[in-house]
Amino acid sequence: MQSNRITPSSHLILLVSLNGSVSVTNGNRRQSRQTHIGGLHGSARSVESSGDPFGLRVAVNPLWSRRLFGVPASALSNDDIDSGELFGQSRSNELLERLHETGGWDERFDVLDHFLSARLGHSKSSSTKLDVSFAWQQIVASRGMYRVDQLASEIGCSRKYLSRRFSDEFGVSPKKVLQLARFEHACALFKSDPTQAISAVASLAGFADQAHLTRSWQTFNGCTPSAWLKEEFPFLQDYEFQCA
Repeated sequence: MQSNRITPSSHLILLVSLNGSVSVTNGNRRQSRQTHIGGLHGSARSVESSGDPFGLRVAVNPLWSRRLFGVPASALSNDDIDSGELFGQSRSNELLERLHETGGWDERFDVLDHFLSARLGHSKSSSTKLDVSFAWQQIVASRGMYRVDQLASEIGCSRKYLSRRFSDEFGVSPKKVLQLARFEHACALFKSDPTQAISAVASLAGFADQAHLTRSWQTFNGCTPSAWLKEEFPFLQDYEFQCA
């Protein structure tokens, strides 16, 4: 049994296994199926497969959830749903068959891209409302360097109203997505140079200090930054990591 971690992100995740079912553990729930559509979540999930992982993984902007999946991102929040529930079982089975019959990863992604593009082209669902769409885009573009009251002021509403509208659409609060955006930025900084000091990454990613980053990392990833770095970059020696 092979296990991999799905780190929380600001995207919905579509997983398609071409080597039998995979199991996704989310908290105390464990679900096994060939296709998973996962919503926004605040902690790492584990993905297990009985053989070598073999399939496709696509990150989807939550702003496209209504048109692509027919439901707002909030309907997928903290959950993993079989694609058959959203695409229809016959269409989902047809997609799996075509992916199995196609050779080469570029061709498989072309098949998936065509399938998703057709979903968008024939969608009758409305797009995300402009106010929450603007708020989402500002949070992501700023890498979490925004305040909720600042967003509310720019939109022209109260903080409470924005938080309710935002949560109704995405299933998480704007404050949580701000934290998630800073966490993602820190991940990207570490991946660009895993030997840089954790305190330096904390400062660049908008955290108050290294302790603040560590608390956020434990919340979202279930471990400390140091432990994650050693897991992600096993080829580096201990002395190459700067823990301060």
